[in-house]
Amino acid sequence: YEEIVRVLGKSGKYYYEVLQGKSTNSILPRGPRKSISNSKTFHGSPGDVNRSLEIFDKLFEESYTILLNEKFKTKTVGVRIRYNGFETITRAASIAHYVDNKDVLYDKARELILPYLSDRRGIRLLGVGFYNLKSLEKDQLKLEDFYEESENMNSYELLDEFMSEKNYNKKTEDVKMKDLSDFD
Repeated sequence: YEEIVRVLGKSGKYYYEVLQGKSTNSILPRGPRKSISNSKTFHGSPGDVNRSLEIFDKLFEESYTILLNEKFKTKTVGVRIRYNGFETITRAASIAHYVDNKDVLYDKARELILPYLSDRRGIRLLGVGFYNLKSLEKDQLKLEDFYEESENMNSYELLDEFMSEKNYNKKTEDVKMKDLSDFD
């Protein structure tokens, strides 16, 4: 203990206590999820392209199930393949808008991985993932947030915002109301 304090000074005591498990630091809760991925490491090559594709399909299904269960959409699909010589190839492609459509995501993932499955080197790892996630669950809005956002909006924009949040199908122009500028 004395040696650590002598070398590190005041911070030496802190590090000593951390090493002894006596730290009072709290562990912060996990932040928002940023990706969903799944991979499988092999202890021998899975064999031919068809077998590799079967395994890849299963990995995709597992990742896609998590995407749906946790209520996310994604804009980016990524794949990873590692050969026996540990050379790793990672490819990703973005989609123009957030999606959770299985066919769209699978087609993109398959398009990315297929050129690398027929390589003669043995495959050590296959992986697939979804990145750039967007939650489908709406956060509870705070009144302060509304006022902060609304300061720069006119009455019609506020009404449009309100109606879109409440899933009304009519546009502001269709709602024949008295001019709202009196309320600004």
